[in-house]
Amino acid sequence: MLTFTGAAGGDAGNVLLLHAFPVSSQMWEPQIAPLAESGYRVIAPAVYGFESTPSRPGWSMDDYARDLARLIEALGWSSATIVGLSMGGYQAMAFYRLYPELTASLVFCDTRANADSPEVLAGRQAFRKAVLEKGSEDAAARMVPNFFAKETYASNQPLVEKTRESIVRQAPDDISEAMRAIAERGALAPLFIVATTRPEFRPPWSMRSHHATISLAPLDRAQVRDMIAELSARHALPREVVDNVAARTGGVPLFVEELTRLLLERGEKGGIHVIPPIVPSWH
Repeated sequence: MLTFTGAAGGDAGNVLLLHAFPVSSQMWEPQIAPLAESGYRVIAPAVYGFESTPSRPGWSMDDYARDLARLIEALGWSSATIVGLSMGGYQAMAFYRLYPELTASLVFCDTRANADSPEVLAGRQAFRKAVLEKGSEDAAARMVPNFFAKETYASNQPLVEKTRESIVRQAPDDISEAMRAIAERGALAPLFIVATTRPEFRPPWSMRSHHATISLAPLDRAQVRDMIAELSARHALPREVVDNVAARTGGVPLFVEELTRLLLERGEKGGIHVIPPIVPSWH
């Protein structure tokens, strides 16, 4: 179960605050009290391995979204406003995709929906390697300056140090796992791609468990006749023309359709019985 901080509030609504990387849910402390005072029930859970939430090697944004749903249901909430900052925004997107019925509204802060470029992805992998080799201090050194304007970074050292401490007390392995989940979020999103090729095509990529190859056999003569009959409707083509179409197209549906429509157009000009010589054999 995820650990969280929060406040009971009143009946104004439920708010779920999802924190940024690589800080913890502590970052939401300044917002929790005002929200509760305004009547909201509010919680800020910590991601796997952060604060006292147990580690979970190999976790994904979808895994976290499912545990968030279990947490909401355990609290007896029918829905919640989901607020996500940076990494929390990625989690909010996954949550809404899986549980729209539990989502009252969404607030995205400093996040994005598009996938990483190759350069950004390489930078994330370099970050993971450095943190595993040098520790959480390296993560803080890389990230903390990015969280503040130059003036704030120079003038509000207590806040800067508090932010740094919220990073360095997390284990390097857990910081690395969170960065991995961020880097892989696009690869785990549901995506259905259909690619058509000629039989001789050999893909340059290796087959994975979620890939499937479907080989379609050509239409036989009876199927070609049925297809032509449906396409020609009220303009029935002579049998010898139908047989010629079947022979010239090799039973490929796309070619059957193209040649039939071409013949129907010529038929309006009186030449329906002759397949034009410019049409190649598509065997």
